[in-house]
Amino acid sequence: MASHDRPPTHAQLTARRWGYRPWVMTAAMALLLWAGLLYYHLVRRNIWNPFLPHDQDIAALGSKCLGLAAVLLVGLLLLWEPLARRRGAGWPAYRRPFGTVAFGLMVLHALTSLLRTSGDWLLAHWPSILVGALALLAFGIIASHALLHGGARWREAIRRLVYPAFGLAVLHYLLFGKIGDWITWSRTLEPPLPGTSLLVTLLVVIMALIRLALLLLDYARRRRGGMTMP
Repeated sequence: MASHDRPPTHAQLTARRWGYRPWVMTAAMALLLWAGLLYYHLVRRNIWNPFLPHDQDIAALGSKCLGLAAVLLVGLLLLWEPLARRRGAGWPAYRRPFGTVAFGLMVLHALTSLLRTSGDWLLAHWPSILVGALALLAFGIIASHALLHGGARWREAIRRLVYPAFGLAVLHYLLFGKIGDWITWSRTLEPPLPGTSLLVTLLVVIMALIRLALLLLDYARRRRGGMTMP
């Protein structure tokens, strides 16, 4: 049977029914995540009105929050998948918007960071830059429409690439010495709120644990179903 004669898949039918709504909702979610992280950082510094004069570099903070928002969006993607499969058929329509918007945030983060840094700074932080570039490459492959339109086995392999890509993205900003900053903050609690990167890391760990619990529940359910079959 020719490829154009094949009946549409369940994911394609769902995407047609939902239209552009998943893209709009995902973009709005990404904007809210970015703005929320940026404002959280300012509030942590006792800056409640960002339009008043202050000593924080908004451009640098905005670039940082682009990367953190991307990490959070991918974490939500991994968490939403098992939940949406239990709830209904709307999940396939959101898979590509989540991955593509997260990749767009990462590209913006990389471009704005490179434009604001010097060559000496890049050489001093080359391990983190290299890990970030690998994460960006991996998410670029995932977000590629051409690859996602391949065969079922190849498409599934591409989707599984999100796990190491997500790990590389988290490792990227951990290599900037954030762990030492977190230890210092835990001893002094100054300022009272945890840092933005620590907050995102805690949220990511919580989302990963919830996803693992859901996967274990699904695995146990499948085993029970197989054991009860004649």
